[in-house]
Amino acid sequence: MNTGKWRILAVLLAVMTLASPEVTTEQGSTPLPIMPQRVEEKPDILYFVGDLYSRRTVAITNEVAELMALVLRADPQHTSGVLMGDICNDEEDDGLPICYEKIEKTAWGPLLRELYSLMGNHDNTPVKKTELLAFYYNYLFNTGNRGEGWQVFNRANGKWAIFLLNTEVMWTDASGQLNPTGKRQMDWYEEELEARSKNQCILTAYHRPMYSSGEFASPAWVWRIYRRSIKHGVDFVVTAHEHMFIKFPALWPINDRTAVVNKSYGIEGVGVGTGGAGFHTDPLVDPRFQKRKWGEEIVANKAGITEIKLYKDRLTWEFKPVPSQRDPLVTYPSGIVFCHNNPPGFVE
Repeated sequence: MNTGKWRILAVLLAVMTLASPEVTTEQGSTPLPIMPQRVEEKPDILYFVGDLYSRRTVAITNEVAELMALVLRADPQHTSGVLMGDICNDEEDDGLPICYEKIEKTAWGPLLRELYSLMGNHDNTPVKKTELLAFYYNYLFNTGNRGEGWQVFNRANGKWAIFLLNTEVMWTDASGQLNPTGKRQMDWYEEELEARSKNQCILTAYHRPMYSSGEFASPAWVWRIYRRSIKHGVDFVVTAHEHMFIKFPALWPINDRTAVVNKSYGIEGVGVGTGGAGFHTDPLVDPRFQKRKWGEEIVANKAGITEIKLYKDRLTWEFKPVPSQRDPLVTYPSGIVFCHNNPPGFVE
């Protein structure tokens, strides 16, 4: 007999008995079995930011890029970054090679090859409302097909589908007809959502917001995308274009300029135009508006990135200002959104 092994076994049993909770019965105390704790899988994380470069704000643009680099390096296996358009937002150089060459010389330069990117209106300025190829595609790399600019990829072990769309191909002609490239995007979006939305949570990102209390809501460019997203139960939307952080409530479209909060089937979202290309005034204090008509939560005059953690049935989000603008006494916006079903009977 190997007495050493029996001694080890006796010690292990004693430890388990001491560690186990007890239940008292008429016959005495009996240890309950130790139940294994449920360990949730490590989430995949996406960091979003748009409206990056202006020659007047290079220092803050660099600080946003340095923050993005820091979070990407912390956990490269589970972390990706997404540029939300208007990478080049520089007055008369909008969308021109000289502007992107300036960006390459900032702290964004080493990151451009590893970041996902979608197009903004300033990136498309030289070829707006044409079928010509924007210079943007020569300097950004993970953009989807050249000349189209839309794509989808999976995260969180396939539990989430991430759509990056191109609002700048959604222009219409004089008769109100969508151009051929925009129609291809919408046909593709319909097919992909039909295939994915019943089994995956959906996050859709694009540059222009459908609704905003600020100056730059773009329903003429976005209403087709938004209503199709509602139809297929998209769970969360990320936009930019307004140069501030915005948390949108779960908005349900009444028409292209009016929405109501619908917590069951509306789409919650964030606006992340906080990349450093100047700031827009909070509508609450802007004399032209003086209200937040959609009940948004807004952080104005702060540059930073927005973190979105993806779990199997939900996401969490948090706005992270750059260190030089973070106030330690302020709690910055954050939240949680659970995946939801498609709305019954919705007609686009």
